Amino acid sequence: MIRHAESGEFLGLGGFHDVQSQTPELGIWIREDRHGVGYGKDAVTAIANWASSNFDFEHFIYPVAIENHASCRIAESLNGIAMYCTQKQKYKAVTYFIAKNKQD
Repeated sequence: MIRHAESGEFLGLGGFHDVQSQTPELGIWIREDRHGVGYGKDAVTAIANWASSNFDFEHFIYPVAIENHASCRIAESLNGIAMYCTQKQKYKAVTYFIAKNKQD
């Protein structure tokens, strides 16, 4: 669950799925009335940092609707590379590969 650090207000949900695979999946959902503030990027970055420190895997996958430009920008801000497109039931999706964060 994603909450505002000061007020505790519910902002959305973050996900880290298929944790035992070599390509676990990152995902988020942010309340529509809180879009454009940077909460999604902060959440995905925090999950990626935590997962990179606590799990052994090859890289993340991050599927998003092609029309969801904000989520595409999140993946690209993490140096994600668009690898392939698929047709979902309601939309076309692009799947990004995002490298695991290097640990010291």
